[in-house]
Amino acid sequence: MRRLFRKHFSMVETIGLLVVAVLSVTVIGYAVTTVPNTFTSGTTISSSEVNANFQALANAIDTVKPAQRVIVAASGGDYTSISAALAAINPDAKKPYVIEVMPGIYAENVTMKDYVHLKGAGREVTTVQSPSVSSAVIALSNLTHVAISGLTIKGGRYGIHIDETSATISGNTITGNFVGILSSSSSIPPPSPMISENTISGNGFDGIGDDSSSPTIKGNTITGNFNRGISTSGGFFPPPTIMENLISGNNGSGIETNNTRATIMGNFITENAGDGIGNYNVPAGTIGPLDKPAFSTISGNTITRNGGNGISN
Repeated sequence: MRRLFRKHFSMVETIGLLVVAVLSVTVIGYAVTTVPNTFTSGTTISSSEVNANFQALANAIDTVKPAQRVIVAASGGDYTSISAALAAINPDAKKPYVIEVMPGIYAENVTMKDYVHLKGAGREVTTVQSPSVSSAVIALSNLTHVAISGLTIKGGRYGIHIDETSATISGNTITGNFVGILSSSSSIPPPSPMISENTISGNGFDGIGDDSSSPTIKGNTITGNFNRGISTSGGFFPPPTIMENLISGNNGSGIETNNTRATIMGNFITENAGDGIGNYNVPAGTIGPLDKPAFSTISGNTITRNGGNGISN
């Protein structure tokens, strides 16, 4: 009987932990807990120990708040514009929101709020287009928990302007802007946005520009931009990470670092008009209060058929 009870408890504990994991997929943030009592085979366990473990699991599950859901659609949704949806909600850590944007073209400039996931129905069918070429299509400023996915973003000075913000930007197409994505910061340490699995092409200057922030730029396709694929400057603490991207057919360098250091690894960099990787104005020795090396770390990249040098220092 005791052995059967131990097996039953182990199963329940595992299921409880799996519930936490499943719920965390739908929210911004997640909860982690450690049960107070652990058991080994052959030991006798008391009801108070079991109850304490169940209570710890229950408390952890209670902290996971499912996101509120708002629908934006031309008809049949809660709102007909993203801006109207954002104006109507007051998200916070205890009440995050997912704004689901149905297929269509939305002509607006969007200013994001914290604890919001702006989720398009798919970049093939859902477009946010700026009415003005002088404004960002989507602006994020001083936010900590925000995500944008599943959209085509076009027609602005910046497709997405990430200012002093840790954001997750994934699975979008960003095209027809002056700069596809600009991430900027003046903080030390700077925020660290994640920019991944986007297609960034046909922008009038850089695909991605980084000004002193610390982004991770991973798994993107960055092609056919009028100047550089990726440009990063002034970031040291920690450095930007640029990895596993396809960077091709841009009219400047594939990747350019200027007065900064970066970790650049596992990228495929080809047929850009300038250098494959250009490291310019690199400070000598060490830099900053942490005395970090001033040079970039470059490893495991494929760099071929570019108009300038493969790697230029």
